[in-house]
Amino acid sequence: SSRIGEALTVLSPASTVGVSISHAPGCSIAAVHLHGPVGVDVARIDTAALGGTYGLPEWDRLAQDYLGPVTHQQLVHTAPAERAQAFAHAWCRLEASLKCLGQGLTEWTPTLGHTLEGCQSIALDLPDTLCGALALGPAKQGPASSG
Repeated sequence: SSRIGEALTVLSPASTVGVSISHAPGCSIAAVHLHGPVGVDVARIDTAALGGTYGLPEWDRLAQDYLGPVTHQQLVHTAPAERAQAFAHAWCRLEASLKCLGQGLTEWTPTLGHTLEGCQSIALDLPDTLCGALALGPAKQGPASSG
């Protein structure tokens, strides 16, 4: 069993296989990386939320606290009609990267921002009502075989 935020892995003699799972209403997704850590996140985009994201009017505070100053400023300058989608994509990138690193949700710090750069984030091509991200960590080698 794993703890919240702990990355799932499958240990084999050849390599460390990363596994990640995410769910949103009506959608489940899994990712497997054969040579290292992986994180995946999927979410529904609440396009009906006026001035908010996921029905939360405090998107601004969430962005400041968790997404960092650069992403927060990008969201501030995003047209309100597009903000829910932009916020959802940024949040999925964050969640996928944290899962890849084996970390739970935590407030943004410059150190965390630097650590998150160690994951390659890729947007998933999903239907318009969903967004998702995949994060890949650097390849890891398993235990050396003797022989």
